[in-house]
Amino acid sequence: MSTNSEIILSEIDDEKKKNIEIIEKLKELNITKQNSEKLIELFRSKEKVSCASLATYLDISERTANRLLVKLEENNLAISNLIKISRGRPKKLYQLLF
Repeated sequence: MSTNSEIILSEIDDEKKKNIEIIEKLKELNITKQNSEKLIELFRSKEKVSCASLATYLDISERTANRLLVKLEENNLAISNLIKISRGRPKKLYQLLF
């Protein structure tokens, strides 16, 4: 039974190590630890996000969310897709790639 608990602990340690690596990458881009942790949660959920939804989730302005997503995309940590809608500008959705 100790081998199961050791395996589970090693998986947790691996996940923590990955999270720390991702946080370090995001820190280089001047993204706060709190926002980094929330971005990791979004990445794990595999959801695509818009500027507006990210702004709401992180409790920041849409302009700041847009800057953050552009910064992530420029550093190959996110990709964007344009979604055509019936009226107005196409919607840009981002997928995080940590």
